[in-house]
Amino acid sequence: TLLELTPILEGWSILVTAAGDGQEALETLADDAAFDLILMDLDMPSMDGFESTQHIRRDARLSDIAIIALTEKLDDNEQQRALACGVNGFMNKPVSADTLKTLLDQHFQNNTSQDPS
Repeated sequence: TLLELTPILEGWSILVTAAGDGQEALETLADDAAFDLILMDLDMPSMDGFESTQHIRRDARLSDIAIIALTEKLDDNEQQRALACGVNGFMNKPVSADTLKTLLDQHFQNNTSQDPS
């Protein structure tokens, strides 16, 4: 997903910071909290997206950043668990460029004056 989404986002002139796992994501956010949106894969090595999201939500500097969970299997239990951890929305993998564009348009329209296109 990371390898697929990064060139799409960069093609839309969106600055992308990628992390290989949840621990790396937390380290990146500790260094720089100036992010508009986090696309969080729920199934990552080392520290999964559920645990990473919980850590992010406990940090006051990061608590307002929207987190969209990426998942291959979204059953009711997984969805409830992710919501309880603090995710704001979901996208099924594989993510299409059209679906991603719609999500970004909605997010930036509702939260900022930026346009990701």
